[in-house]
Amino acid sequence: MGWEGFTTDQLEQELLSNRHLRSDIDAEDMEILEVLDRRQVATADGAPNLSEWAAATRETGSKPITSSPGTKADQQTQTI
Repeated sequence: MGWEGFTTDQLEQELLSNRHLRSDIDAEDMEILEVLDRRQVATADGAPNLSEWAAATRETGSKPITSSPGTKADQQTQTI
């Protein structure tokens, strides 16, 4: 985007707006992680804890690949 045509005030306002957006998204992410933690998603996926699960998820953009046989739901699907 061509930011040179914007005033200093407009650029500062854009930065502030972006910071608010990131803050809102971070707050929502924390709420989601709290629910995932209560559901013990990390251990079901074979990660030792939620922090490592979240880090692996953030790095890959998807659920971490582990050597575990999968979640209980996955195991039930496989046995049906």
